[in-house]
Amino acid sequence: MTDINEAAQIINEAFHQAALEAALLESHHEVEFLKKCTDLARDQFNEKNTNKNIRIKTGYIHQKPYAIFIDPKDIAEKSRTELGDLLIVVKRKKANLIEREATFIQVKWDSSKPPPYPSWKIEPHQRDFWKNIKTNKFSFGKKARKAGGYDDIVFDGIKEDGNLCRYLFVNPYFLNKQSAWLIDLDLIKDKDKYETKDFLLNFQSMFENKLKDILNGAGVKVKNKLPEVPGVGGSLSDILTIIYKYLGWQEDPPEEFESYFEGDEGFMVLEITVLDKE
Repeated sequence: MTDINEAAQIINEAFHQAALEAALLESHHEVEFLKKCTDLARDQFNEKNTNKNIRIKTGYIHQKPYAIFIDPKDIAEKSRTELGDLLIVVKRKKANLIEREATFIQVKWDSSKPPPYPSWKIEPHQRDFWKNIKTNKFSFGKKARKAGGYDDIVFDGIKEDGNLCRYLFVNPYFLNKQSAWLIDLDLIKDKDKYETKDFLLNFQSMFENKLKDILNGAGVKVKNKLPEVPGVGGSLSDILTIIYKYLGWQEDPPEEFESYFEGDEGFMVLEITVLDKE
């Protein structure tokens, strides 16, 4: 019977296959990789999974979700940042209780063939936004006012403990099926470029190993309490709600997304549901 660690192994194999197929297209960014991942992770899991208590749902958005900075107004001379390329949500259902854990992932793609070592560029405003996520004030999405109209949802930081964002460094040609490293944010120092040799011996950060950690509870727990005043005191739960509505997984008015989803580079959501054993 498929367990949560075997689920991580299946997803890892799908990611590796997606990386190789994207490389064959001679793509130099993450778009084709993410599109392949969306379908392969779902289809391969459904084909191999024998455990009805573990389910996978995937979604692909053709635009990026952006957070707009409020205080500070600029980070590394930028006024906003994309939230990431991939959102992993683990839902655990126990009787009538649903617990959720979330992890945002920034995907960095390099398709060069070693030697030399592959390298990935880090954008400072993304890194610093997530490193200071507990204190950064920003807005994302909108909520309806009782009197009519919409207000921006303002976040006075995200206070939950844990690694809410990680970096996924991908190279399809390196180390066979270990073509990706999923790096905790505290290992991302104040430099703009990383090479494979920086993480070569960090086996715990290999994608499959770190994914197992996330699926086993290393994501950030999502508190379900909603803000009492519309437009003020946004929570991690609000961010997930806006993204789910944009995907069509929850009902929505389109006014809630205006100015917060842009571009054509894509964003992927991977939701894993774990049910109580019957």
